[in-house]
Amino acid sequence: KNAMSEEATDQVADAEGYRLTEAELSNVEEIAGLKSQEELKNIAAGLANTGLDTAQFESCRYARAYSKDENVPAEYHATLRFLFQSGTEQEYSGIVVLDAKTGQLQRYGSYTMRDYVSSGSVARANTVTYDQAGAAADAFAKAYGGDEYASAQLVPAEDEEQAMKYHPSFEFRRVENGVPYPNNSLNVSVDETSGRILGFHKNWDKTMTFETTEGVIDTEAAQKALMERVGMQLIYTYAQQDEDADKSYVALAYVLNHEGTSMISAKTGELMNYDGSEYVPGQTNVVLPDDIAGHYGQGQIEKLFQVGMLSLEEGQTTFRPDEEITQAELLAFVSGLKRGQVLYKLDAASLTGLGRRLHILNPDEQFDAQAKALRQDGPKFIVRALDYEKIATLPGIFNCGFADRDAVAQGMEGYVAIARGLGIIRGDEQEMFHPGDTLTRADAAIMIYNYLSR
Repeated sequence: KNAMSEEATDQVADAEGYRLTEAELSNVEEIAGLKSQEELKNIAAGLANTGLDTAQFESCRYARAYSKDENVPAEYHATLRFLFQSGTEQEYSGIVVLDAKTGQLQRYGSYTMRDYVSSGSVARANTVTYDQAGAAADAFAKAYGGDEYASAQLVPAEDEEQAMKYHPSFEFRRVENGVPYPNNSLNVSVDETSGRILGFHKNWDKTMTFETTEGVIDTEAAQKALMERVGMQLIYTYAQQDEDADKSYVALAYVLNHEGTSMISAKTGELMNYDGSEYVPGQTNVVLPDDIAGHYGQGQIEKLFQVGMLSLEEGQTTFRPDEEITQAELLAFVSGLKRGQVLYKLDAASLTGLGRRLHILNPDEQFDAQAKALRQDGPKFIVRALDYEKIATLPGIFNCGFADRDAVAQGMEGYVAIARGLGIIRGDEQEMFHPGDTLTRADAAIMIYNYLSR
């Protein structure tokens, strides 16, 4: 519904025979400045180089945006849906998310699974160079990135030819005091055949304050402090399966010693916790669950609690490691990879919105928050959180190597293969992954731990 004016509010109150409370009046004043559906539709249709001006408008939905800081004024977003090539077999959606008060663009996505080349039936020939696609992305980010664009720098592709194989994506990463902050960025994707903008995502926290760089030690001093305080350890790590010998190959590798913490202060060189506090060996105020002692996942779960990734919900004392995890809980777990900790307090709608903003859920993807998650859902969510989805969904190039690889659902092979390659998942003694089995809370936590400790 559109926002009510003060006059309209008084008329409703008089007609119903009651006056709104102070809290209700405050809420009405808060949403009174929301733009109308027609205004928002015109803003969306006017987004340059998107083709939305010729697409068919379908719907507009208003929602209050989640904020982890209760002291920050509420933000309201409007999600608008358009149809490209409406009524044809090639019909697909364009989803636009705008700030409902300012009209500023928050997200845009218009590509679907139909864009992927599945069996060679769709011929794709690049007519746009990497530099041309980058220029289009930069122009869009500059036009619609707001003030944030001035604090962002383009991250160049490691391999331009590879980047152009499918819808190149350009990341404009936040930089403060000359130092990059990877958790915040503007991301723009471009159609390599036309140069049209296919996607835009803004992940930017406006409430943070950044420590100054005054007094930062140099890299040589930092390396010395890291080796003195953390050091390296020699481990065996799974490398690959020797199919001819029907055995697995295990290689030796040096890794940072992950006992405790491997973070050091950039100013003092002293060990620090993930929350920025001083690290004191053996000292912890972490409250651990009372039902993980002796469990096969005890070590990994405890580590996640100690670094602040996991925590007990208020009033809870158990982790319930063998309980099947829901899709909503798995999404909350994986969101911690980008947010730094698991957010338990979100309702299903807010959590779904967060998942879409973090690119863990796709814009048009159906999401049943209460459904049980499968083991193959863990790799899917984690690989998406790592922004590897475009690679994971390339057809016909993956073999995950598990003995039950044929049981992996169609379209999930890439996620499972990448997760195995990164050491996030492993097979059992028979090299089975059991992708269609339900996922437990313990195994979901182990997947998160395996990624963080790789």
